[in-house]
Amino acid sequence: MKNKITTVILDFGGVLYDIDFQAAVHAFNRLGIDNFDTLYSKAVQSNLFEHFERGRITVPDFCDEIRRYFGQNRITNEEITDAWNQLLIGYKKSRLDFVEDLKSKYTVILLSNTNEVHYTYFTQQYLSEFQTHEPLEALFHRTFFSHRIGMRKPDAEFYRYALNQMKINPREAVFIDDTPHNLQPASELGIHAIHHNSEQEIDAVFKGYLRGCDSK
Repeated sequence: MKNKITTVILDFGGVLYDIDFQAAVHAFNRLGIDNFDTLYSKAVQSNLFEHFERGRITVPDFCDEIRRYFGQNRITNEEITDAWNQLLIGYKKSRLDFVEDLKSKYTVILLSNTNEVHYTYFTQQYLSEFQTHEPLEALFHRTFFSHRIGMRKPDAEFYRYALNQMKINPREAVFIDDTPHNLQPASELGIHAIHHNSEQEIDAVFKGYLRGCDSK
């Protein structure tokens, strides 16, 4: 590795936080929506979810579109958001400890595709579960959430924005994400892109990558 790594850019869901899309599918089934996965999947997202993750539509607008698409006018906003939050499984303290350890050696950045509903849930969950007054953002040197920035992965502009904001040399940065198509744009910008396999712990993925680079 010619350039020393100074920065670690981390994805959130699937890397630091457990998610299960099928749990949301089952929750919508209980509301009488039997084909929620036709509107959304991990591989292909409709414009509705893309716009929501870019912060272009409000929570009530999102709920209205869900009702319209499925013809379920009696379902409330609260029922829709509760069902949508069911995919959010939770934190593992070992991963947060890993982030804290990284912060003593690297600039640590969070780069996440999310939306207002999920953001509100997992940030409040963090405060409650760990009995802290420090927000989730305090774990990192900087956080970039798609719904606040108006950009999302895999758009190259999202990566460029984070690099420019932090004045980072991309060749000194590592990016870890669990979704393969998010990695290519980062790699094309010169960032060291690592695919996180959910069967491995994040610290093993990162340390394994560094060992591999050192041996070259």
